[in-house]
Amino acid sequence: MRNIVGEITDLFRQKFFARDGRTPKSDGEIQEIGRRIIRSLIDAEDVDIVAEIIRRHFFTYGLFGWSRREGSALFTKEQTIDLANEIVEREMPRLLKGELLKYIWDSDILYLLRDVPGELSEEARQYFDNLIQDDEALPAVSLFFNGPGYGVDAETLKKFFNLEVFRARVQEKLDQHAKDQIELDPSLQESYNKVINPLG
Repeated sequence: MRNIVGEITDLFRQKFFARDGRTPKSDGEIQEIGRRIIRSLIDAEDVDIVAEIIRRHFFTYGLFGWSRREGSALFTKEQTIDLANEIVEREMPRLLKGELLKYIWDSDILYLLRDVPGELSEEARQYFDNLIQDDEALPAVSLFFNGPGYGVDAETLKKFFNLEVFRARVQEKLDQHAKDQIELDPSLQESYNKVINPLG
């Protein structure tokens, strides 16, 4: 599903985005269709495709602390800010109630929730730190950020977790596995090892 979300958003950008935020007159109708699709997805409470599409604009316009990069856009700078704030207002309470992580496939919504206010609130950081203390949640959280064929660097992990605590928790599980006290799927072993030695 993670790959499918990526493929959908790639196709969507190819079809509907205008280079550097400029819309050729002849493409106006196509762009409007794209905006209506995103609005419909927001109203349907999608967070995977929408978050990736909106965050792409952060880089194009240099928003929320990101450096401006050459890129493409569907929304104006002002529209992007408004949509991002709308999504944060709706999804942050869901995150803190433990609802959001149950139905997302991609991490862009988490990065959006971090980017828009500049950093995660203390309440949100505590939420993520509590997850890594939970034996049932730990494998899912680790795989969400680091899995076969994908992963994040240490700086990204530090923006969500106390990384030393996270490393200690997964090392505990790796040690238990080495002593045949627990079984770990190879994908989970790889994920835990990427927490110990993050990419980059």
